[in-house]
Amino acid sequence: MIAKFREHLDVFTVSGIPTGVVFLIEDAESGDPIGCCGVDSWTGEDVAQIGYWLVPGGRGRGHATRAVVLLTTWLFVLGAARVVLTVVAGNESSAAVARRAGFVHEGTMRSHAVWQGRRRDVLWFAALPSEWPSRTPGRALLT
Repeated sequence: MIAKFREHLDVFTVSGIPTGVVFLIEDAESGDPIGCCGVDSWTGEDVAQIGYWLVPGGRGRGHATRAVVLLTTWLFVLGAARVVLTVVAGNESSAAVARRAGFVHEGTMRSHAVWQGRRRDVLWFAALPSEWPSRTPGRALLT
């Protein structure tokens, strides 16, 4: 798996397209790895789709929100026209991360994915560079 991440990073270095680039999320105090975030895809129309996850012990302290803000800001610097993320309906914690990071809920794709053996609705969130305020991914996001 690590080799695959390295391959994606090497492709990004040459092409400038960050599909498959993944970043480790660490606890700022302990330095322990607690999750990751990354770019799932980058389309020909410069739309990036991102994802994130945290271990249970890393949740509730703003780490995911800060990672999403940092990643999205970086993607806009790279030229993304739009950054999207999806959340399985019912995952209120992840939807809250998207909203706190500045993403707008654009709608629900009904019966769009299979999650844990069940067909589920998926919430669609997006951010646009024209609406992306200057963000300081520090302590202010932890509230």
